[in-house]
Amino acid sequence: HDARLKLGTHEERKFTLADGFVHGKATRPSTPMNDLISSAYRWSWVAEHLEAERSMTAPTRKSINPAATKASRGHASTARLHGATAAAAQ
Repeated sequence: HDARLKLGTHEERKFTLADGFVHGKATRPSTPMNDLISSAYRWSWVAEHLEAERSMTAPTRKSINPAATKASRGHASTARLHGATAAAAQ
């Protein structure tokens, strides 16, 4: 009931649905028992995982070391100086 409508002005709506229309969620198809018994799922799983394993073990490109930064160059030069002074002191 809508209080905003005046009495007698409300029109009844009629809904028509197509033949074969069903409300709700469709059920999933049944499990094919023949495929389960014949291990068809096992063979498809093995085939998929062999392909994935081959792609994972494929040779990869050689990694490239990152470029030196100002800080790393400063640390390296300080280490070389300390190494040189320690060797001269002996």
